[in-house]
Amino acid sequence: MNQVQWWKNFDLNAEVHIAGAFLYDGLQSLNHSRTLNHDDEIFSVLYHLSVGFERLMKVIVVLAEHGSQTDQASFEDKLKTHNTDALLQRIERSKSLNVRKAERSLVRALTEFYGAFRYDHFRIETISDRGRLRLCFQGFLEKESGIKVSKREDFVPTDDMDAIQGHVDKVVRALAIKLYNAVDELARQNNIFTYELRSASKASMIFQGGEHTWQKEEIAMKELLLFFLKRSADTKLKVVTDNLDPLDIDPPEAVECADAFLKPDQRPQLVEMVNALRDERHDLKERDELLALLGSRANSLYTEDEMREMGATDEDLRKPS
Repeated sequence: MNQVQWWKNFDLNAEVHIAGAFLYDGLQSLNHSRTLNHDDEIFSVLYHLSVGFERLMKVIVVLAEHGSQTDQASFEDKLKTHNTDALLQRIERSKSLNVRKAERSLVRALTEFYGAFRYDHFRIETISDRGRLRLCFQGFLEKESGIKVSKREDFVPTDDMDAIQGHVDKVVRALAIKLYNAVDELARQNNIFTYELRSASKASMIFQGGEHTWQKEEIAMKELLLFFLKRSADTKLKVVTDNLDPLDIDPPEAVECADAFLKPDQRPQLVEMVNALRDERHDLKERDELLALLGSRANSLYTEDEMREMGATDEDLRKPS
């Protein structure tokens, strides 16, 4: 395998995974947002999506345009752009993608954000126009989507978020899959494996058919939580729960903090409450050793019944471990 083949097989495959990870993190940032009232929330969404699409598009450009007669230095220099709109147009000159209006609107919004607004908070001359970051995102949301952002004191009230998250998730995944399919087709034409995705990677959750969505992930997490609430005694977790008393958390407060399983912004309140209750205890070392077993490590434990099946006697079981 020569240098160019290695580059296109492995380096570009790494870029496919990097692009997928950025797109995943952008959608995750949106899913974790409650209202999008703050620039840091909007910035995280737009920044991750911008970088993800830019890098994925550049993989396609390399696979579609690079050949044995290519001037490498000039070619690499022309890849130094953050204009996703221009990259998409460049791809479409040689590859039909069937990009829909909402997807093209997203690309234009990301280009505007990355080129014009990314460093606004470091510039004095835009201090009177700080709202344009929000307007950039709002413009994409309202154009082609049918979503009308509520005109209230908050930019995006909570009651708009489900529709917004669902729309953005759908548009991002649709465009990402089209671009990934172009990578797949071009790589196979050149008998290389740039398209291969590592199992359970962030990229695989974005590019492989859209089966993984945030709504499905939240439902799955809630179903697992319900199982543990109802059936933990049927699992190896019984070894932990039988030997560990729960903290004295106020039940209504515990229910309120259940959101922390899915929403990071709820975790500081949970951490503060738990830390206060743990400060009253003197068994934290032993407690943390048992807590560390919650998860797959619990499966490495043997229950007393299993030990008896392996020949252990009651006297063996009474011996300290």
